[in-house]
Amino acid sequence: MAESQYGFPTEVLSLPSNGLLYPEDSPLRSGTIEVKYMTAKEEDILTSNNLIEQGVVITKLLESVIADSKVKLDDILIGDKNALMVGTRILGYGANYEIMLTDPDTNERVEYTVDLSKLNNKTIDEKKYKNGNLFSLELPNSKRVVEFKLLTHGDDKKIDEILKDYEKVEKLTGVSQELTTRLKYQIQSIDGNTEQKTIDNFVDNEFLALDTRAFRKYVASVTPDIELKFEYGELDAWQNFMMGESYARTNQLSQALFHTNNAYKLEPTNQLFGVQLLKRYVDNESLNEGEKLGIKLLGDFSGNAQILNSLAKIATIKKQYAKAKKYVNKAYLFDPDDISIWLTYLNLSVQLGEVDDAKKWLKKIQQKQSDFIQSDRVAKILDSL
Repeated sequence: MAESQYGFPTEVLSLPSNGLLYPEDSPLRSGTIEVKYMTAKEEDILTSNNLIEQGVVITKLLESVIADSKVKLDDILIGDKNALMVGTRILGYGANYEIMLTDPDTNERVEYTVDLSKLNNKTIDEKKYKNGNLFSLELPNSKRVVEFKLLTHGDDKKIDEILKDYEKVEKLTGVSQELTTRLKYQIQSIDGNTEQKTIDNFVDNEFLALDTRAFRKYVASVTPDIELKFEYGELDAWQNFMMGESYARTNQLSQALFHTNNAYKLEPTNQLFGVQLLKRYVDNESLNEGEKLGIKLLGDFSGNAQILNSLAKIATIKKQYAKAKKYVNKAYLFDPDDISIWLTYLNLSVQLGEVDDAKKWLKKIQQKQSDFIQSDRVAKILDSL
């Protein structure tokens, strides 16, 4: 952020088009646009019910943040406008964008944070821009030559106005004229003929469906834009770890194991990931996998009380009580104040029928954690001893 010639802090954003599709005398030809940071004024725009109802709130916001009065939003290509919108959002509220999505591996609805700053502009072939915003395509089936332009925000507004006039017709026929209207506005000539009557007749009566598909594909290939997509499946280690913790808090144990395991695979030397993965194995009662991991972790991180405690839990569940006692005793030596280790002692004492030890550990836990509620199983066993 820096004070600029405008007297308020601004940032320079790059345009996906690199400015190549604008006239030589356009300020957008530089390939960048200078925008100001959002203030209370922009907050007023965003919360205006009137603007929201009219559907123009984003337009008014973008017009407000453009620093250079010579730059008009109507002149900006749609793809460049998209990049401007994302950049404005980052400057106003930060790069993190919270969304809900369906995890493809677990089929569960999850919260996910998209880092908007990592969205990239589409790669463009500048050789195709030699004529500025005018492109030519020979259609594969009819062999007709179509010249067209990429639409600006101003073009989009005019098309919307035309479509409003067609709303009554659409209600009567049930047929939308949006596609043909956009084509008539976008196409500049047919076989060199620039008359609008010729273009309209071509779109309505001669533009083969096979050719329209090829046309749309080519238009998409030459359209500069920001890539509004992200690879959810390629979460980094910490993203996987945090998702695992989130699932664990809501007792979605298999999902928690899945993501914590992914985190550990990506960073196997991270002690925290290893310890938490071991806990997830215990939660899911994947005892053999957990024991194997725990022994490996002890070799990597000797003296870790949580690893020893998890191994004690696994041994207790497997009724290997001597091994469990050995592990929990070592864990207690390294961290005698950890209540989770006391809980392991309590459970092990109950399993062994050592009522005095069980009561000792229960009292110790309740003194430190007054709201501790023993499980029904523990309570019944203690009452029966």
